[in-house]
Amino acid sequence: MATANPVLVNPVAITTATISSAASVFTNLFANNGVTLINVALIVATIGGQSILKKLSFNCPCAYPLNVYQSLMFLLGPSLALLVIGFMVNSTTWRLVHGCFYRHHDTRHSLKTSFVYWVEVLVQSSVAPAAWLFVAFLDGSYYTCLLASQFCHLESSPQCVNSTWKGDTQSWKSMSGDGVYCPQCICNLIDRDKIYLESTSNIIAWALLICYGTFAFLCICCVRMCDRYTMIQRKYVETYKSEESKHFENIAREHAAQIADNNARAFFSNQDWSKKDWDWVSGVSEISNPFFARIRIIAEEKTQTTLYTPLQLWSSHKGYKILKPDVEVPTLAEDGDHPQNMEP
Repeated sequence: MATANPVLVNPVAITTATISSAASVFTNLFANNGVTLINVALIVATIGGQSILKKLSFNCPCAYPLNVYQSLMFLLGPSLALLVIGFMVNSTTWRLVHGCFYRHHDTRHSLKTSFVYWVEVLVQSSVAPAAWLFVAFLDGSYYTCLLASQFCHLESSPQCVNSTWKGDTQSWKSMSGDGVYCPQCICNLIDRDKIYLESTSNIIAWALLICYGTFAFLCICCVRMCDRYTMIQRKYVETYKSEESKHFENIAREHAAQIADNNARAFFSNQDWSKKDWDWVSGVSEISNPFFARIRIIAEEKTQTTLYTPLQLWSSHKGYKILKPDVEVPTLAEDGDHPQNMEP
């Protein structure tokens, strides 16, 4: 009876295939849910940062109104800072702002478009601040310190009833709010009052989370319901925008690389550089160098070419003829045959 040949399995191939499959899954997951994953990462980083910041720097001061000021700064300060950082790292912010004073009238964003995109930037940037407020209120320390003085009146605070540390000194008045509150009580609340304030802070945290989540859900629903595209069309539009951006960057890089290569070759083919030549290519931008601004205007009028760098100005000044980049350009379609004019 014939015996079957054993099948040899290559463990390296299996491992490679498994790794490739896992990488493909993570790539597709990030491509489809990139914004969500970034928001999750921001929330995790915010939670960790809040814990570290509290352990390193927060102690409720035994003084009024210093406890109010410090608690408000720890509650609102980081959230405002995270909001500003969110605006700064959002690319849409700079697309709306950059060069807006010098845009051609026909290409300026309408008020409706600007408003919609600014709201989108605000919502995207508010994820980290909302996470900070949620974690800060859930912790309870800041809120407890903020309202501790309401439970620390001088006449009713156990910490100051039998205390001899009282007087009319300036330090006592500044720490007790002109003798109204007990400083020792503000930073050492009794357990009953402390638990009450911490519980109230926890309720505020969960209410904030529910309100923010509900508001975000309603906003997304309104945007989706008012979208003139179907879901499949919207995916296609987003895919097209992504591919268009990639191809634009690739062709722009190819175009700029050829011009830069021609200018650099023109400079280094000279072989006999003077100090003036090196001064030319070592110049700074025209914003802070009036000489190059004047030369750039003259050169652009003469060559009818936009010049950006001192090396381009040097090539134009020396009379080098820089050939146009050999980048393939598609032919223009006839009116009516243009893809953008066709109905989907």
